[in-house]
Parts: sequence; C-alpha cells; structure tokens
Amino acid sequence: MLTDRHKIIIKAWIFGVFIALAVCWIIGANFLSDIFVWEKCPELDLFVKAPGVHMHTSEGWSKTHFGKYGFMAIPDVKSIPGPILEVWGSSHVEGFQVDDQYKLQSQINACLKHNPHLANITAVAIAHSDWKVGSYLDAIPTYEKFLCPSCHIIVLTNWNNFQNCRNYKNLNPRETHKKKNLIRLRKILYKLKLGFAFNIAVKWVRKSLPHIRFGPGTASSPNQDNLNPILAPPLQEWAFALEQFKQVTKLPVIFLYSPAIPTLEHGRIVTQDPYHDWALQFELLCYKFHFGFINVTDNNNKYFQEYGKFPRGFHNGKLAKGHSNKAAYSIMAHALCAYLEKHQHDIYSN
Repeated sequence: MLTDRHKIIIKAWIFGVFIALAVCWIIGANFLSDIFVWEKCPELDLFVKAPGVHMHTSEGWSKTHFGKYGFMAIPDVKSIPGPILEVWGSSHVEGFQVDDQYKLQSQINACLKHNPHLANITAVAIAHSDWKVGSYLDAIPTYEKFLCPSCHIIVLTNWNNFQNCRNYKNLNPRETHKKKNLIRLRKILYKLKLGFAFNIAVKWVRKSLPHIRFGPGTASSPNQDNLNPILAPPLQEWAFALEQFKQVTKLPVIFLYSPAIPTLEHGRIVTQDPYHDWALQFELLCYKFHFGFINVTDNNNKYFQEYGKFPRGFHNGKLAKGHSNKAAYSIMAHALCAYLEKHQHDIYSN
C-alpha cells in the first residue's frame, strides 16, 4: 500500500514529466526546423508543398512562405503578368536557409526590376532538395504547360547534378510523398507544432539504422578508390542530357554554374575550381547545342576579395561549407541579369 510520501513522489514525477515535455515543446516549436506539409495539386497533377510558413534553423535561420501551387515567396503564381523565367535547381535554389527576400528568385527579380529593359520579367523557382537534371527533364513539360515561360534557367552547383540522366523517365517525381497516411500525419504535426519531433525521429532513423550491425567481426570501411574524383568529364552523359533538353522544350535554356569557390581546405583559402576544365568542356558543349552558359566562379572570387565573404556557409554551420547563402544568390542574380541584358531578344521572342 502506497504511503502519503510515495503518492507525493509519484505526483512530483508525473508533474515533472509534463513540465519537461512542455519545455521541450516550447523550445522545439520556436527554435527547431519545422515540418513540410504536402498536398495534391490538381492543376499540376503533382504533390506540392501546401500554403503556409516553413521555419528552417538547422543551417541559417529563416522563414519561407509558400503560396498556391507550392511556389515559394509568391502568393499566386498565375497572377504574374509578363514573361516568366523558370529557375530550376536543387536545395541550393530552394534556399530554405535564407528568408524569402534573399532567395535566388527574389534577388533575380530585384535585379530585373532595376533594368528598364527587363523589368516586366519575373523569375519563378522550381526546385526540390533531391532533384537533379533528370528530374528537371521530367518536370519541364508539366510546368511549361502550366506557366507558359519564356526561358529555363538550370542552376548547377556541382557536377553530380547529371546523375541518372539516362533514366530520367523512370524517376517520376509525381510519386513524391504520395502516401496519404504520411500526408495526414504531417498536417496534424504541423498544426500541433510538433514537426520538429518528426524531423528528429527521421534524422535519427536515417543516420542510425544503416550502421546497425548484427554480424561478428570488424565493420568494413568504404573502398577508398571510390572516393577519388573522376578525372575525365562525362562528355557523353552531358551530350545525352543536352539532347534531351532539346526534345522536351523549344524554349531557350541557360545553365548557371555556381561552384563552392572560394572555400577553405585544411586552413587555406582555395580560389581555383578543381573542375575548371570540366566547366570549359561543358560550356563548349552548350554552345554546340545553342544553350546559354554562365560561370560565376570569377564573380565569387571577386566578391570574396571585396567583401571577405564566402558564397557558402552560415553562422550556425561550417565556414565556407554547406548551402549557398544570400551572397551567392546576389552574385548569381547579377550575373544572370547581365547575361539577359545581352540576350533579351531570346526571351521576348518567346
């Protein structure tokens, strides 16, 4: 039989648990990255991010507003007058690490508005964290029909973007997040501001489960030979991808290359892109296919020399490492606007 002292201890433990959970909820809801909510968009026949606000704090500290049809920083993309530039990319184009006004599409639009010849053009970002060039090839016809753009901008931040190009027809991004039960769970957690707990659980599962071993002996280490970079550029893969762009769209295509240069390696500042020769080879291939190509490596180095800021990294991450920051987006935006100023006839002719 429980004594009064035991009852008091049990009540104190129960009260302590509730207090601890409340503190965790307050901290998590206000200081940790939120969860994404998905919904089916009938107009696109795709699952897109639902209208709302997403807070991101794991790298950078920002809020992203989603409007109709899953587009960032634009309440209703269908209400945009004038020509549209579709800006394609991965997480570097999503830019969840910075607020809406500093994202790539916003900085492009701010730059365009200062040019009287380009002021009526609007850039619209279409990006997903795990998308590569093959994903763009698959999705371009859908978004081209929906937005009727004048040009496609393909942002390349590394040469891994060309993986799986030959299998792009089997990627099918329409299946992304199609599990209805998971969509319902995400909506509930978002409303309860418990998305941070879902993110923590998913991150733990992804990091821990692959390393759980039940066999005896020493764990095998990765093959070091596989870690060495390929010295020769994959010209055939590039040519195949560019040929596919010719097949899926008749609009102008401009590739914007923004490497993680300058950066820090072993305590030294590196200003030379190790894939400089690759970029030159790809540029020649783009000219062959009549595609535009912009390389902002020199722009990045010049910006660093003037302001001492790297194009990658945030205050709560590794210096010069990670995702593109607002400095990188500003550099890319100005380089693109300068290119469009010289080739504006290609945009307005479409």
